[in-house]
Amino acid sequence: MNLQTIKFRALAAWLLCALSSSQVMADKHMTIGLFGFPPSAGDPYSGTAIPSILTIPAIFDGLTSITKAGEVLPALAVSWARESDTQWVFNLRPNVRFSNGEPFNAEAVVSAFDFLKSDQGATAAASREVSDVIQVKARDEHTVMFVTGTPSPLLPNRLVSARIPAPAHWRALGPQGFYQNPIGTGPFVVDSWGAGRIELSAYRESWRAPILDRLSLQRIPDQASRIQALQSGGVDIATSISADDREAVASVGAVLKEGCSAGVAVISFVTTKPGPLQDIRVRQALNYAVNKNIIVDLLMGGVTVVASQPVPEGAFGYDPTIEPYPYDPDRAKTLLAEAGYADGFDLTIEVTAGAGVNSDSYYAMVADDLRRVGVRVTMQTIPTQVLIKRIYDGSWEGDAFGMSMDTMPSLDALRPFRLHSCLWSAPWHCNPEDTPLIEAAMSEGDLERREGMVRNLLRRYHDDPPAIYMFQMVGFTGLSPRVKNFESEFGVYNFDTMDIEVD
Repeated sequence: MNLQTIKFRALAAWLLCALSSSQVMADKHMTIGLFGFPPSAGDPYSGTAIPSILTIPAIFDGLTSITKAGEVLPALAVSWARESDTQWVFNLRPNVRFSNGEPFNAEAVVSAFDFLKSDQGATAAASREVSDVIQVKARDEHTVMFVTGTPSPLLPNRLVSARIPAPAHWRALGPQGFYQNPIGTGPFVVDSWGAGRIELSAYRESWRAPILDRLSLQRIPDQASRIQALQSGGVDIATSISADDREAVASVGAVLKEGCSAGVAVISFVTTKPGPLQDIRVRQALNYAVNKNIIVDLLMGGVTVVASQPVPEGAFGYDPTIEPYPYDPDRAKTLLAEAGYADGFDLTIEVTAGAGVNSDSYYAMVADDLRRVGVRVTMQTIPTQVLIKRIYDGSWEGDAFGMSMDTMPSLDALRPFRLHSCLWSAPWHCNPEDTPLIEAAMSEGDLERREGMVRNLLRRYHDDPPAIYMFQMVGFTGLSPRVKNFESEFGVYNFDTMDIEVD
């Protein structure tokens, strides 16, 4: 072997080593600590609430997206037009492929809605968001027409929830098989989905290709453990933490970022069972009895506001003239006495632990305030899965329960009325006088008239409350100093543009 050959091979080896080192150094891997995973794994139709919104948008896209200001933006659809009160046409984004190579086109959209309109798909969370869609037809490869049973002026808002799966892959595996091996057009592909960890890798051909190379989602149910993982470097992002964690986060150079939510935290009353809560005076009294300002200041870091109505500011139809119930325990006692409960009564409230910001603490404060006006509260902790089951089948063992009135994904103030009324399949609150008003507002095609009808309903729900209105929901996320360009729109992360520094 001559000297020139030896030098060439040495140079080649050095270049190979340098290239390998560069690739290792360039690998951008982020780990996010979540309190839980979606119960149906990679189900694209699993809904727009936590924990689904913390995972599903990394894999799938909807036809539209929505900003904190309520502006509807293009996603898999690039434009749309309303041809009549009950007919919309959407133009689809060209040259998009699912991560398995299938083309995204009108057939994929029709296939998705065929499932959502089927008996099996009707139980999906996304199906309820588009329940008024009666037909979806392809006009050509990149144009689809939506036909609704009633006027639907906010249809583009609601199509955020209808994420599109790869149709051939769906047909080959069936829904349950697909949920374990999901394929979408989003920025990441699932490599493995375990009980405690989800591993994803970048889908570089995505129309919103990510900056990151790899993404790990780690299930850490306990809030304190998520903070510890952030402090130790085990995770780069810790979700669902509280304002109280600011110092703990800052101790390692991390930051606490707050993000708005599209919902209102409430204690919902089960008024369909005989008992004190069937009396409007009792429901009003419980709203007067709770000092929500203290809860907002102490537990929410003062970054949100007390709720005055079932929807947050920014939702279409929100009425800024409605004032929150003031803290007035004397007024609460007077109303309870007028209703025949001067000596109070027993109240069991079912709650889930750890799912919201400082939820355990504010539930304790609610219980203390109610006890001060004579209401003997028992807080019964139940698993999230049990709460969801009772919402669907009405098997309530308690008298009230903690939840949120959510306007995601559409920011439509009418959305909570689908659940918190006689329209729900297993209603926990039902005032028949409200039903025709809700139905009329839902079928109104003129946005100005619809807004007036919605505000009338919000006023009725304030005066005759189906819940204790707590505060407009807010979320806190802990970010390692390595995390760059992180944003959150109503809890949905910018999986495509978030970044991380590498050593």
